[in-house]
Amino acid sequence: MKIVISLILLTLGLHIQADETLFSQEYKTRIEGIPITTTRSLVLRDDGTYRFRIRSSNFLARFQESSYYELLEDGSLRPFLNQSERRIFGVASKSETRFDWESMIAIFERDDDDLRETPLEPGMVDRTLYQYLMELDMRAGRPVLSYDVVDKGRIRNFTFENLGVEDIEIDNELMSAYKFRRETETDERETLVWMAANMDYEIV
Repeated sequence: MKIVISLILLTLGLHIQADETLFSQEYKTRIEGIPITTTRSLVLRDDGTYRFRIRSSNFLARFQESSYYELLEDGSLRPFLNQSERRIFGVASKSETRFDWESMIAIFERDDDDLRETPLEPGMVDRTLYQYLMELDMRAGRPVLSYDVVDKGRIRNFTFENLGVEDIEIDNELMSAYKFRRETETDERETLVWMAANMDYEIV
């Protein structure tokens, strides 16, 4: 009887799958003299979907954004859930966007606010996943970095202009990185992104 039970447990164990971490990297940078620690990770979940997560923190604030997505047969990435957590000076806030691709609607919810519904179109991504797509597109040598992003209940186009290469400090070392600026209709706010070639074009 003991042998039979052991064989049953062994058989069940063969069917148990755990999440697999495909990469997890931490680095430290300084923006205008303020130190920031960032961790980026990609996990293959036991149901075959993926989770891409970004965590950034310093002594003032902590941010975490997670994109849950599936890999389609044509190689494209399709999100089904985005979660965001922020804590600034001890004040916390949470939000999430759920993607219903059957109904072609994205539903945004933040703390106790009312739900916001946004119509979806094929190819749209969330505010976290587009950052991973930027890295994949740079590695593939694509000349244009442009994404339609579902962001807090709105559709926004994120198109980036390559400003060239400059040196930035990463983990107390100077490293060359491509500098991008997000193109906007107004000049009220400027979004800059650096991607380090020596780090496989990761956003830093």
